[in-house]
Amino acid sequence: MDEKQRLEALSDGVIAIIITIMVLNIGLPKINDIGEMEYFFGSIFIFFVSFIIVGSFWDQHRRLFKMIQNINNKLVWINLLFLFFLALIPLFTKWITEEPNATAPVVGYGTVYLFVSITYDFMLFSVVDINKHTKGNNYQRIYFVYNTIVTTIIMLLVTFLAFFRPLYSVILFIIFPLPSVMINLWLDGKRSAKE
Repeated sequence: MDEKQRLEALSDGVIAIIITIMVLNIGLPKINDIGEMEYFFGSIFIFFVSFIIVGSFWDQHRRLFKMIQNINNKLVWINLLFLFFLALIPLFTKWITEEPNATAPVVGYGTVYLFVSITYDFMLFSVVDINKHTKGNNYQRIYFVYNTIVTTIIMLLVTFLAFFRPLYSVILFIIFPLPSVMINLWLDGKRSAKE
């Protein structure tokens, strides 16, 4: 197993554990209590939001590792930092589940989401730098810079909104990764049509 495969296997394992921990944090309701059932379904919704976010980052990570030709120590440590922030998502998911209408958990969630996004962007730049002699590099740089700026601004705005409307922020957290998923599906379709 080479260095790239080892780093990818570690990342996949950590992400799988993150998703498992999130679902295990959902408490079972008492059967005859309507309030408990509402809380239970609310917890499932919060888990779904977090699942979509973590799944979206896993998909982006998978795509990024297709571009990687060489691994350096800088990339290893940025990837570990990315996994550190991603591993905090279950903690904030649980906090939101316990206090769904409170501001602090949603602001904390947004802040962690922002740090996950920023460390992922550092990985992108590191990969582009490692592959700087690869054909199409200028396009990659422009796309990554644009993606970084837009992601950071949107996450700051959504986190700021949590101070006033926490539930709206939670809903926007789930909507935010969808354009990226749709674009990637469209690009995969175009690639498949060419092959």
